[in-house]
Amino acid sequence: MKLKILTEGDEKLRVICKPVPKVTAQIKKLAADMIETMYAAKGVGLAAPQVGSDLRIIVFDPRTSRRRKPQVLINPVLSELEGEIRGDEGCLSCPGLWGEVTRYAHVKATGLNEKGEEVEIESEGGVLSVVLQHETDHLDGILFLDRLDPAQQLRVMKEREEL
Repeated sequence: MKLKILTEGDEKLRVICKPVPKVTAQIKKLAADMIETMYAAKGVGLAAPQVGSDLRIIVFDPRTSRRRKPQVLINPVLSELEGEIRGDEGCLSCPGLWGEVTRYAHVKATGLNEKGEEVEIESEGGVLSVVLQHETDHLDGILFLDRLDPAQQLRVMKEREEL
């Protein structure tokens, strides 16, 4: 089922999410609905707070190939953060807004998949590294707008007023 994506200004986007104690049928359904919502919105990632949930769940598909390969990461933990990449980011919760964000190039993410199995994902630069960090930020109440430098924040504020 397609869910409503909350937009900037909604207080639920600023909540620090709670760990998922157990992967249940309800959690699996939420993850499946998040994937459907992500694809319907033509996004590459989505975090639970963006659909009003306060649980630590992200879904993503950085589309490194033509085939869809959605992934679920429950209770993600990022480690081995190294290097630096800088690039434009947008967000389904901040429609029409873009900004250049600096992220770590190398990222290791661990957590559970939708079956409750432990998984480890490692990325060296590129879209996957950015998506993992961007979506995990959402779980801590952080939007990509918070990571912009002051000059970009001013530019985005003007764009927001025009929208």
